[in-house]
Amino acid sequence: MPVSDYDSASFVGRNDIVDEVIRRALTTPALIRSLLIEGPANRGKSWVLCRTHEKLIDPAAVASIIPNSPPVAICLYSSDDARPFEPLRLVASVWWALHPYFPSLFWPTGLPDTTIKDTAIQALHSFFRQNNFDAQSLLSVATQDLDTASPPILLVLLVDGLDEFDQLDAFERQFVEPLFRSPNVRVVASRRSHVHTARWTTFSLRPKKDGSINLDRLNAHDAEDQITRHFGRCGSPLTYAELNASIKHYAWQNPGANRRFADCAIEKQVTQRLITSDNVRSCLLQLSTSGRFSNPISDNDFDWLTAVVKHFPSIGSSEVPAHALNAVLEATAQRPVGDFERNEWLGRLQDRAIVMRRNSGQCLVHDEFAALCQEWEAQRTL
Repeated sequence: MPVSDYDSASFVGRNDIVDEVIRRALTTPALIRSLLIEGPANRGKSWVLCRTHEKLIDPAAVASIIPNSPPVAICLYSSDDARPFEPLRLVASVWWALHPYFPSLFWPTGLPDTTIKDTAIQALHSFFRQNNFDAQSLLSVATQDLDTASPPILLVLLVDGLDEFDQLDAFERQFVEPLFRSPNVRVVASRRSHVHTARWTTFSLRPKKDGSINLDRLNAHDAEDQITRHFGRCGSPLTYAELNASIKHYAWQNPGANRRFADCAIEKQVTQRLITSDNVRSCLLQLSTSGRFSNPISDNDFDWLTAVVKHFPSIGSSEVPAHALNAVLEATAQRPVGDFERNEWLGRLQDRAIVMRRNSGQCLVHDEFAALCQEWEAQRTL
């Protein structure tokens, strides 16, 4: 779920993780200065960052987790805020976060000192760009202020969708590296797990021991709570039990899928045939999107994926040799499919964190996608 869709009243089941993120970020001296939150599509990574931001700006909430915590400047930044990545846009966001703590921090003459965050950041960004400011020079000023502050002030940068930056190497080189020169900086970033990218260039945001948090599926209680709240907020008379009865294979543990299926049921406002195969297929295609790709996987890719999951029903929890997929793809396409075409297909799925290929030649489909493919097959036979 994108940052823009965040709804505090609908946040369920992750508060312990949010508290752990805050605990790791604010503990001084720092045990680790960068933290990755990882999980498959729509597990709730963006919402965890939004909830973390919400708690960090509440002094009472912070004090309940980290007593006597130093003052914290918080910057929440999404890969959707600028595409391609613009360092000056992110610098403007940091400037806004630091300005209340450093009144002497350079603020352009004539720029409205507005309390409206988006307006101020946009104005700062335009000013920096029009006057050819260098992002690294501005960051140097910011880190100098952080290093000399007494008492210490921490800057916590929350970055949503790290894997979706078009220029990930530029993000790390032009922003993270100079900012990390200050020991008072923490970076908490989210990315889809097992995303294949050849553009990791620095050590700073790579997963390390104790440097990542994997989001598990929602448990049954939290999933029911989420769906019940969604129906209540939308004024629907439907219940969780009615919706759950229409899905036989899927376990209601992916927050994004839960919301999409609940919306489909609300649109129909009936208690029979709440979810159709078209709804399941549409949900699967939506989950395959990523900020780096304007469209979900193609119909052909989806049909092949469904055929493979149908042929290997345990592929969501066990591995299958990549070469064993050829015969299934050929039967589906009704033509020869060689290793090159198969590998290109697997690569597209791996880019979207649907498939993970091991060095051993084995491949694994994320269980959310495998379960949904199986559900699609089941719904089509009803």
